[in-house]
Amino acid sequence: MPFQGQTTLTLAAKQEAISDPVTLRVEGFSDLAITFFVAHGDCLTGHMGARQTSSISGLGDMTKLPKEWGLFGYALQTSAWWLITGIDVLPPRSLNAVVTLGSSTTDGYGSSASQNKRWPDYLARRLAGAGGTRFMSVINAGLDGNQLTSSEIPAAAGYGIPRHITGEAGIQRLNWDVLAQPGATDLIVHIGSNDLRMGVPGATVTRHFQHLSSRVKKTYRRVFGTTILPGAYTPAQEAQRQSVNSWIREQGLQWFDAVFDFATPMTSPDDPGLLNPKYDSGDGIHPNDDGYQVMAEAVDFAQLTGSPDVTP
Repeated sequence: MPFQGQTTLTLAAKQEAISDPVTLRVEGFSDLAITFFVAHGDCLTGHMGARQTSSISGLGDMTKLPKEWGLFGYALQTSAWWLITGIDVLPPRSLNAVVTLGSSTTDGYGSSASQNKRWPDYLARRLAGAGGTRFMSVINAGLDGNQLTSSEIPAAAGYGIPRHITGEAGIQRLNWDVLAQPGATDLIVHIGSNDLRMGVPGATVTRHFQHLSSRVKKTYRRVFGTTILPGAYTPAQEAQRQSVNSWIREQGLQWFDAVFDFATPMTSPDDPGLLNPKYDSGDGIHPNDDGYQVMAEAVDFAQLTGSPDVTP
């Protein structure tokens, strides 16, 4: 992928670059492998919890390595994506996109690695299966540990964990992870659990939801709210979660075009503060593959904008 016709690129700190267009046919729901070689410097920017397997080579340019020696040339594996922040694909017909903004649950923590079984993945397959005007692209803007209201994790400081590891606050990420997405018309918001676990009052979370909706509606056609899943909260935090969910169910339509209830089908029948065991990945917080499918099924895609029907 050349950059302004050049095969090499030098990036300064915090600089971004977009490659020249590449003529390549990409099938829907297929995996796309991108190879790059870092001659100098370090890969400090990446998506730490991508749930996809990537390979790392030894020193040197491996592009001339015979395919049968690939296992030896790319001996290390990682579940992270490095440096590349996104890929724009030109579809054969006009296609709108829905962005899913969230934290680790939207990022797919607890789902099967390299299987594309996050709830946005299931939603994408549902929309593709519906076809016609219902079909939309799905852009996953989930980020492990992300908060809606803050970028700070006080407990991380004493363990040498970088303060930026969970990204900028969701309300700030709107600028580049939501509003700057080409072709995006809709937004589904599923965030706030980490804020509650950091002691943020429910009223502060709902106030940020209102601010988020007001900002996004200036650009997007439709914005959707979701209830916050149960699991691993202190009694005080659980009370705040319930207050946020009550606000979403009772007053959410004043701010969102529709509300999707993720929490109810995922809740244990024996304890409203716990995940249903059959949907629990094992940590009491994040769903398994079946749970993520249930979440995707809770989205009423008839509420989404959809795409123009240009079929013959």
